[in-house]
Amino acid sequence: MTIIHKESLHQRAEQLESKSLNGMKLLLVKELKPVDTPPRAVFEVYFYNNKEIASFITGDSSVAQSLFSISGGHRIFGGSDTDEVKVVEIQGNSQDDTGLILTVTPIGDYSTYTLQLKHSKIDPLFSRINFKFRPGCFNIDCASPWKSAPAPKSEPVIDYLAKDYDSFKHTLINAMRIRVPGWQTTSEADLDQVLIDLFSAAADELSDFQDRVMNETYLGSARKRVSLARHARLMDYHIHQGNQASTWLALKLDSGIDMILASGFLVWVGSQMIDDKSVFFITKEDQYLHHLLNRIQLYTWDDAIPALKAGSNSADLKIADGSKTLTKAVQDMIQQGKINFLLIQEEYDPSTGNKAGADPNKRQILQLLPGEEGARALQDPVTQKWFLSICWKEEDKLQHNYCFQVKCPGKTVDNISFFCGNLVKVFHGRPVEVVFKDPSIPLGNQNEYHYERTEDEKWGTICVLPDGPLAYKETIPGGDTPPKSTVEVEVEAGSVKDSWDEVISLVHSDSSDERGDHFIVETDEEGNSLVRFGNGINGKELPEDSVVYCTYQIGNGIEGNVGAVTLLYY
Repeated sequence: MTIIHKESLHQRAEQLESKSLNGMKLLLVKELKPVDTPPRAVFEVYFYNNKEIASFITGDSSVAQSLFSISGGHRIFGGSDTDEVKVVEIQGNSQDDTGLILTVTPIGDYSTYTLQLKHSKIDPLFSRINFKFRPGCFNIDCASPWKSAPAPKSEPVIDYLAKDYDSFKHTLINAMRIRVPGWQTTSEADLDQVLIDLFSAAADELSDFQDRVMNETYLGSARKRVSLARHARLMDYHIHQGNQASTWLALKLDSGIDMILASGFLVWVGSQMIDDKSVFFITKEDQYLHHLLNRIQLYTWDDAIPALKAGSNSADLKIADGSKTLTKAVQDMIQQGKINFLLIQEEYDPSTGNKAGADPNKRQILQLLPGEEGARALQDPVTQKWFLSICWKEEDKLQHNYCFQVKCPGKTVDNISFFCGNLVKVFHGRPVEVVFKDPSIPLGNQNEYHYERTEDEKWGTICVLPDGPLAYKETIPGGDTPPKSTVEVEVEAGSVKDSWDEVISLVHSDSSDERGDHFIVETDEEGNSLVRFGNGINGKELPEDSVVYCTYQIGNGIEGNVGAVTLLYY
């Protein structure tokens, strides 16, 4: 058996056409028809080129047998005798001018046969091809046409150890000396030196960027805050982003006024006129207010209970003039959930009865119990006056003793301490409103920007927030609770405006309207933040030509640590 050198064989096949020769390249047993009389098979034979193909086509079985002969076989032999496997018809291939369709009868067995083409224009080396009577390719070369590899090119010498400015510059100088005979380094002001310095600096930056990108892949070497947050999130740990400062604001209403204070009520610390140095606080929820809750006195039971002891979690309050109507009105406010918190505060020094000396730290927020447990309007059976009995949560029990009435030499001073119910919680951060539009839509106002649609399918649309640092809502430390920013997003697509929800990750989001209208917020170590939407697989993709409205607060926690009684409103 001969040993064939494949590479040399392919090189010889590529020369056939230039020598006006041809040869068989491939044989496919296309179809077997055992039910025909006699049983027959259809072969497709392909050649290296189309030379002499047309002259082989014939319907005469004797001519076909003289051109193509079949030999081999174990049970059914190939040959020209009766009942031996032979070619009886040759047709052209309408789909390929380098192919022929052969009709063979009868069908042979599963052993190997040899098809031979006898013609002066057929290279003897390519005049034989082995096959089996099975549809497909067996014992023949089914490989795609081989092309010799191009000659190797002369590549420049690359110093893979060059990683910084000096080594890149040294490499470029050596390259110039090789390519430009007689070239020497000259003054740093010359153009060629300037270009070498610029290219070296750019290469140094790219090399450093490449190293830093690789470092971000691993938790042990990552330095970017966003990378660390993503690595930690894989282990269900969440990096704390810092809480925005918050405080309580006690408001005083004019007599006869009750109202709902809408969210977005703005107060600040600083000068009367808002400027760049002002520190802003804003409400986030609507709050019911009533003039009866401005200052609430303790019901002292005819001066029998002038104070509350530390550890107390209940008290009796006198509402205005102690009438049944006003007392029940405040009771209904508490039981209906309109008033959930009270402030207890010391206003005068209990030892002197003067404002000077009052302890500013004796202020405490009390969360009332819900329903009838929190407030009940009762009547004093002795004086027939009405009072309001209130209870607050055990964890808010009084931390100090609070005196409400003292007897000083020559006088009795009331209202040493008092309760206040007109409370609203305010959160630190300058409010910002920005609008993001599709890059194809021109911008109008100063607060309008373009969002970015990334080319990589795994990333969605990005809105880079222009102002920072972004304020984050209060989050319990420890890493179990994911942080949530102050960003609120509304997406307008067509004439429909819909609110989208912030999530910590888009992994569990899909493309539906119910579980896909999500976004995530990422903040880096420099305080720059961005909003990212889904890609249509993990999270809903931002609709075409949509407009994104973002409202959020900016400011860090340290700025929000303002002093007591410093918030202003005009």
